[in-house]
Amino acid sequence: MSCGLGAVILIFLIVKHNVDKGSVEADIVLAELETLERQERQLRRQVREIGERSAGERELGAELKQKLRDIERTIASLGQQMAAQKRKNAELRSAMEKDAARKAADVVPDESVGEEQYLTGLEVEGRRVAIVVDYSASMTDEKLVDIIVRKNGGDAQKRKGPKWRRTKKAVRWLLNRLPEQSEVAVVVFNDTAKTLGAAAWNNSQDRAAIGALFTEIEKLVPSGATNLQAGLNELRKLRPQATNIYLITDGLPTKGVSKPSFLSSCRSIFGTSGNISGECRERLFRAALQGSAPRGGAKVNVILFPLEGDPAAAPNFWNWAAVTGGLMLTPAAGWP
Repeated sequence: MSCGLGAVILIFLIVKHNVDKGSVEADIVLAELETLERQERQLRRQVREIGERSAGERELGAELKQKLRDIERTIASLGQQMAAQKRKNAELRSAMEKDAARKAADVVPDESVGEEQYLTGLEVEGRRVAIVVDYSASMTDEKLVDIIVRKNGGDAQKRKGPKWRRTKKAVRWLLNRLPEQSEVAVVVFNDTAKTLGAAAWNNSQDRAAIGALFTEIEKLVPSGATNLQAGLNELRKLRPQATNIYLITDGLPTKGVSKPSFLSSCRSIFGTSGNISGECRERLFRAALQGSAPRGGAKVNVILFPLEGDPAAAPNFWNWAAVTGGLMLTPAAGWP
C-alpha cells in the first residue's frame, strides 16, 4: 500500500508540473501575439500615413507642374512683348536717324532748339511764306514791371529778355521747317516796319540768304510801340503777295496808322506818349485789319506769346486766324 500511495503521489506531481509548464508557455505565446498585433497596427498606421503623404505629394507635384506651366506661358508672353518692344525701338531708332539726317540739313542750325513739336497742328506750308515779327518793347518780358525795367535799360539788356529770346527761336523754328519748294520773306515791326534781307523773297533752301535773315534779326533791339497796321502795310508791299502768313506777337496793337472815326476817343494811339486802354487796343486791332489786312486769301497763323494785362488779345487773334483758315496758338512755356 505504501508503494502504491507513493506511486500515486509521484504521478500527481508529474501531471501538475506539465500543466503549469504548458500554462507558462501559453502566456508567452499570448504575449508574443499581442506584440505582433501591436506591431501590425503600427505598420498599418505607417502604411496609411505613407499613403496619405504620397497623395499629398502627388497633389503638391500637380500644383507645382501647373505653376511651372503658368510660368512658361508668362515667359512666352513676355518674350513676345519684348520682341514687339524691340521692333518698336528699332522703328523709333530708324525714325530718329532719319530725323537726325533732316536736322543736319536745317537751313539755320541751332542745337538749343531741338526737335520739340509742342505746337500740335501748326505746319509751315505754302508757296510764299511771310514771317511777320513783332519787336516792340513788350516782346522782352511777360510782366509789365519787367518790361518797364528792360525798356529803361540798355540794348544788351533788351536783347537778353526771355520773351525776345523765345521769339528768335520761334523764327528759327519756322525757317527750318519751310517747304523745299517755297520762298520766304521776313517782315518786322514796332512803331514802324521793314522787310529784312537783300531781296523781299528768298529761296527756302538758300542757306546764305536764310542765314543773312537771321543775322539781321539778331541785330534787332525790341523797343517802341506795337504798330500792327504798319507791319501789315509792309506785308502788302511784297510782290507777289504771300500765300501763308505766320505772325509772332504778344498782344493787341498800341499804335496805328489810319484814323477811322471810331478811334477818335483814343488819342494816345496817334501821339508819342500816354497809355492806351484795352478797349482802344481792340478798336485799333479792328482798324488795322479793316485798312491793311492781307489780300488774296492768304492764310494767317498767329503765335501769341504771353503778356500781362491783355486778355482780349487771344480771342481777337483767334477770330482773325480762323476766318482765314489758319491757327492761333499760345505755345507751351518750354517751346521752342
